[in-house]
Amino acid sequence: MNYIKKFFIVLGLAILSQIGMAVYGGAKGFSLETGAHKLSLLAVLILIIFIVGNIYLLMYLGKKLGFLTPSKDFLTKKNIIYILVGTLIARTVGIGGTLLLNATGVTQTANDEAIGQLLQVKTHY
Repeated sequence: MNYIKKFFIVLGLAILSQIGMAVYGGAKGFSLETGAHKLSLLAVLILIIFIVGNIYLLMYLGKKLGFLTPSKDFLTKKNIIYILVGTLIARTVGIGGTLLLNATGVTQTANDEAIGQLLQVKTHY
């Protein structure tokens, strides 16, 4: 019985974790319907605060329910250096790839184009 209870609690937390992105999608859709192509600065700030609040709520509930027991044993000097170096390498590769594409005259990759077509908002059906 305890296993089933924990399963539904985890399922509820997973659903709760998606609320931030659902609110963002709704705000973006509303913005596009009103004719604006970008969200206003105020809307972006409110969404950021909402999503950070959602993350904090999930962390709080996870800790309170015993699912999240943070340990600082992982944060050693060696691991922090690995994380920083890995992040720098990933950013360097990303920026280098973008510069290489721009130097060859390519504005977007085939994947970018496919994703753009997939996410286009259709106003006429």
